[in-house]
Amino acid sequence: MQGHTSQPATVERLGAAMRALRARLSFRRLRPPLRAASLIFTTGLLAFGIAILVSGLSTGLALQYGPNLRPLVLRVLLGLLVWDIGKVVGVALGAVLLARLAVLPARPSGIALTVCVYALDVGLAALLGHPRLIVSRRVAFPLGRSPLSRWKYRRARLFLAVSRHVQAALLAGGVPADRIAVVYDGVPLLPLSSRTGGILAPAPADPLKGERLLEAAARLGGFPVLRSANLAADLREASLMLYLTEQEGLGSAVLLAFSAAVPVVASRCGGLTEIVEHGETGLLVDNTPEAVAEAVRRLRADPELAARLAAAGRRLVEERFSVRALVQNTLRAYQEVL
Repeated sequence: MQGHTSQPATVERLGAAMRALRARLSFRRLRPPLRAASLIFTTGLLAFGIAILVSGLSTGLALQYGPNLRPLVLRVLLGLLVWDIGKVVGVALGAVLLARLAVLPARPSGIALTVCVYALDVGLAALLGHPRLIVSRRVAFPLGRSPLSRWKYRRARLFLAVSRHVQAALLAGGVPADRIAVVYDGVPLLPLSSRTGGILAPAPADPLKGERLLEAAARLGGFPVLRSANLAADLREASLMLYLTEQEGLGSAVLLAFSAAVPVVASRCGGLTEIVEHGETGLLVDNTPEAVAEAVRRLRADPELAARLAAAGRRLVEERFSVRALVQNTLRAYQEVL
């Protein structure tokens, strides 16, 4: 009897789930741009199926009649080309449509905000048409000038610039000032460094991060530099951190060194000048081997100066660049959009 009573309930639950799925996938519930996208996706799937059929037939005929029939060989190549194009188009449009159905709600009030960090995410969110799009901008690269880029970034309700330097880049790219909020990065408070170790620098991962300059300065100054892939761990003993770059949105690694009370020598560029006050929280240098080597020599020869800079950097993080401050400022910006 128990099996008979549970079977209808199971069928009913399955039917309810199918009805909910059909309602969610209902063509009429999509916004007009998404209806067009779904039609294109369906057409792409049909073209994909035809491409497979053509490619299969062409390949079969070529194998049956041999390589002497050159038109068939050309058909095979054409079929394979159409097949590849169909796969690319079908997968791309399918990803867009499925992202809309699975991630963004059918009801406009279901998701309050969509926050994007990477340019590809911004483009996808703009295509999906979410009304409250926030873009987090951490780099100072100029915005793209193509019509697609301009359209994509016009869709954003708010840009969160990680520094005033990044804010200036957004303004130069045509973003209105009332759509930009500066929200500085925040870092956790690390244990105070013993400063018994050597000189530290972030492991090179970007050609603009001044690796050649670092090597030249180290040779000139006669000091070794540890390239760290784990700053939080290596800052526990570091006596000094070098942060050399040709372009920088803010310099979160510098904030991390401040957090561990490690004195910093940083390039005088970009957003670094907003967190490193020369002679107060660190030393700013021109991007020359001589300037970098001299700053390192100065701090190694003056432990009191190094300790004073380290303590000031730690206080700066506690007062302005903590994770708590980052969260509060971010939520405040979100409330402006809501």
